[in-house]
Amino acid sequence: MSLEKIALPQVLQDSIGQNGSADEIDIILVAGPGSLPIEQWGIVSPSFLKELSKLDHIFRLLTFKYDNPINDRFTWRDLLAAGDLLLDSLLVSYGKDEQSPRPIIFICHSLGGTFLKQALSKLTKANQDHQYSQSTHVLNLVSGLMFLGTPHNQLNQDAFKESIMLLLKLCTNSTLNKQQLADLSTEFWILGDIANRFQYSNISVDILSVYESQSTKIEKTKLFARSSKRIVVDKALCTISSPYEQIVSLNKDHLHLCEMLDDSFKDHNPILHWLRSVAGNSRQNVTERIAASHAYNDPSPTASSFSSFTVMRTALGKTNISIRKGITEGFSGNATEGSTSFDAEMIPILDNLVPQRRVAKLPCFMVETFQPNDNFIGRQGELKLLDLALLPSRPFISTKQQQKYAAICGMGGLGKTEIALQFAFSRGRQYDAVFWLRADNREKLDTDLAKIAVYLGLAEQTDGTETQLVLRETAKGWLANPKKYLNPEIDSIGTADANWLLVLDNADDLDILTDYTHFFGSGSVLVTSRHPLAKQSYRGASIAIDLQPFEENHAVDLLRKITGEARHSDQALKIVQKLGGLPLAISQMAGIIRRHMLTDTEFLNMYQDQADRVALYSLEMQPRRQAARGSVATTWAIEKLSSPAKAVLALLAFMDPDKIPDCMTDQVSKISLDSSDSFPNLPNTKIDFNFARAELLERSLIRRNEKQGDLWIHRVLQDTVRGKLEDDEKFRAFACTVELLDSVWPKASLDRRHNIDRWTLCQSIYPHILFLRNIYLEYSIQANAKVNIKFATLLNEAGWWQLEKGNSHSSHINRELLRHAYQIGERHQGRDVEDLLCDIHYSLGAVANETNDADSCIKHNSAFLEMRLRIAKEQRRKDLRLGIAYNQIGTGWMMVKDYQRAAGCFQDAIDTYKSLPEFNKYMLSIPIANLGLANWLQGYFNEAFQGLLQGLRDREEMWGFNDHESFRTGRLLHALGNVCFDQDRLEESESFHQRALASYQAAIGNNHHRTADVCHKVAQHCLRHGKYEEALILVDQALRAWGADLEAYLQEIARTSFLKAKILFGLGDEENANRLFKQAAATITKLSRAPDAIDHKELNEHVFDEIVTFWSR
Repeated sequence: MSLEKIALPQVLQDSIGQNGSADEIDIILVAGPGSLPIEQWGIVSPSFLKELSKLDHIFRLLTFKYDNPINDRFTWRDLLAAGDLLLDSLLVSYGKDEQSPRPIIFICHSLGGTFLKQALSKLTKANQDHQYSQSTHVLNLVSGLMFLGTPHNQLNQDAFKESIMLLLKLCTNSTLNKQQLADLSTEFWILGDIANRFQYSNISVDILSVYESQSTKIEKTKLFARSSKRIVVDKALCTISSPYEQIVSLNKDHLHLCEMLDDSFKDHNPILHWLRSVAGNSRQNVTERIAASHAYNDPSPTASSFSSFTVMRTALGKTNISIRKGITEGFSGNATEGSTSFDAEMIPILDNLVPQRRVAKLPCFMVETFQPNDNFIGRQGELKLLDLALLPSRPFISTKQQQKYAAICGMGGLGKTEIALQFAFSRGRQYDAVFWLRADNREKLDTDLAKIAVYLGLAEQTDGTETQLVLRETAKGWLANPKKYLNPEIDSIGTADANWLLVLDNADDLDILTDYTHFFGSGSVLVTSRHPLAKQSYRGASIAIDLQPFEENHAVDLLRKITGEARHSDQALKIVQKLGGLPLAISQMAGIIRRHMLTDTEFLNMYQDQADRVALYSLEMQPRRQAARGSVATTWAIEKLSSPAKAVLALLAFMDPDKIPDCMTDQVSKISLDSSDSFPNLPNTKIDFNFARAELLERSLIRRNEKQGDLWIHRVLQDTVRGKLEDDEKFRAFACTVELLDSVWPKASLDRRHNIDRWTLCQSIYPHILFLRNIYLEYSIQANAKVNIKFATLLNEAGWWQLEKGNSHSSHINRELLRHAYQIGERHQGRDVEDLLCDIHYSLGAVANETNDADSCIKHNSAFLEMRLRIAKEQRRKDLRLGIAYNQIGTGWMMVKDYQRAAGCFQDAIDTYKSLPEFNKYMLSIPIANLGLANWLQGYFNEAFQGLLQGLRDREEMWGFNDHESFRTGRLLHALGNVCFDQDRLEESESFHQRALASYQAAIGNNHHRTADVCHKVAQHCLRHGKYEEALILVDQALRAWGADLEAYLQEIARTSFLKAKILFGLGDEENANRLFKQAAATITKLSRAPDAIDHKELNEHVFDEIVTFWSR
């Protein structure tokens, strides 16, 4: 593009402010399509200009002009082009390294923010690929970003897509046609990709994200038949989750956010306050960034800082580790020599944290449940296409290859999965690794991704203590950079890229598909999907197969092979013609022919009778599974089953189809329900069940993995079975499945929760509870009180188990399960219902506690305690739940630093437990630990120590020394270490913290957030000894664990980032120390109610301790 054609930023206002100031700052306004004209923006209004003029800077207002890209040929890629145009404009205007560079602040509205994200992402990428350049200089000038109603967050893909389409409605006109609109709806992932690339660029500047609190009127047009009022971009959608981000709302609708004025602010306008803060730091930041770029030849903008190196050195140069209450002012500035005992005790702890040499075990073949299909026939043309698209090339010189992608699309029952299986089994030897992933929902996909790390030997076989997120990220890391050693025994011989095949089976949800494919590196991805647009969801080179029914000759071959005899060709041809060439139907009918030893004529006569009653072909191209009802052949196959086999099949239709474990099916014959609830003819003995299962296996209606014992059922068949059931039959099948899941779920009494022995079994049952919940919602099943309460109890159990595992990144799923359980429970009455609702409040309060949500924690635990106090009064006796309620509300008061009130609640819990007839010392572990922490935080060190020590002795009496029964012993040891630290008993503190870490490692794994808490504490001890490398290992492990949920653990991440900055400073790495110091200080500023009062030079570990929840300290 020539310079003449580049739309340079146009100056709106020049020299706004105090002429005596040397600080000149540019503010560039970027409107989106459909935004108000720039002349109507609040920042150009006289009142706003007057406020700007009061600041000690000279401002220049500019706007980025472009042609509105929305026309009859518009695609989302036109927005990318606008971003590229903005990038060119910035490089021309600001790319020169001038003596007096102007800092830049961007203010964007709506989709204008997308232009900016595209431009900044490309600047960052150019930065990473080259030495100091124009890109570096422009990035160094960027001082602040304000996004007014720009959607970003994609945790809820449906909400993101809906917001994008609403924005399109706001800025569109009749030039768009319906097909164009449909294409735009399908390709919304393009905007999501821009948001992702911007977030991953980690640009370290202050960000203000603004969302509307008033609904916006969506006008009626030719394309949109109805007018409506909607919130277009809410808080969740606008959140970028940057450590430098502030989020505010304006009392405006979406279109008028750019007015930037809100009468409700009165004397405090957060937008003006943010501008004042950013402008105040901008000159110093820009100067230091440019100096650092020249000095270190480092183009990374994340190496810059909003505060000077001098501030960082002042804060991090304080070698003391502050001790509360002034008992000891600090440690000597000289590092203490590490003792022999310290080194000896740390060796096993660090061995468990330091990743051992991770050599992937290759070749690797991960295809669970399925076995090779001996009856596979035909499809050679499709396999050849897959060969061309997916087989790895073998260059003489190893080079990085592009990712290969293929999609097999088509209706259910055509054999998409069978072709993928045949390709995996027959071509598997040509890959170093083959992985089969269930992709019909996020939970399964995440679970199978995590398994990749275990299959490759990059992580140990987990019993549930290793968080799924960490294993998943390990697997994604290897897929992105799949190295294999040419000699596994000697690293120095060299490495090469491994070739892998990833099969994403049943990827019918395109939102899930587009979320995951861009994470993978240079391998081969094969997708099977009912959605016809799955073939368009990948942006690179790809091939798509629109699968059709069998050709007649292949259909006859399949029929002959399964029946095991050469059949009369004319009759066989008529049979496959009747079945429409559908492989699933042919397989099922062949099973019936073989089982009943029918002749061709007998089969056709029987089939003709059915054809008189129902439509012969009910096969329509339906991308959604709910609409599929199978074929007439499938229906007839079900009707010919024995009654017990039908009953078993009905139950299997209400379970997750991919992996139904033996532990569940073994209990089918033991289901005990009233006759009004039980499904008719369900086998009531184990041998009867085995006969029914054998019948289903013989007819190819289900499969069984003999090695693992798991069953698999086709989704089309599940849909067909459920579709044939009357409402009463659906209820009975649902009731039996609830009873079955309830019988196999490993329950734990309220006082014995957190026992890790049950986690592995919970992992195998959990997907079936989620599946049953979806069925319950889909069919609006009307269950009676007994079944409903048992189902709600299962949902609560599942949500609690996720909490036990520390899966805070799944907290939104947990909350959905628990809230649904509460909605079901509150429809009914009775003491058991009250107990259930109390337990759900308990669970929701605990989830809030684990994710730093103090308000929700107090809300739910207050309701919990009120209910238990009322029940205790009615029953005239206390119970276990009352003791738990006292303890839980105490945690809420701890979160808001009301330690005295919390201590009283914990003591009430202890007294309640001791008054119970069933009392045992096990009940006291958690309230004693909490009471010890409350006393410690109030400065009652001796009282805290004695109570915690007695609690530890009680556990040793019950479980032995350093037990791993649950996290409870680690909790007591952690608290004892904290108390001893503040008593200046440093060696004892160190010993307790090391024991706590070892206990957590054994009980809940390295990646639990509780383990991360103690990694931080032990790292402090290492720093005190001058053991910087060991300290670095520990803080890196803590940060990995907290990376599971960047928002929930924002405070913990900031605290440990500050500690890591001190460690790096001790190692002499000032550049990275400065970067982390900046991130930590940004969080402190963001969380503070008085950010202007914070002096970054005075930041220390005690300041950061104050922002984390009590049990993390």
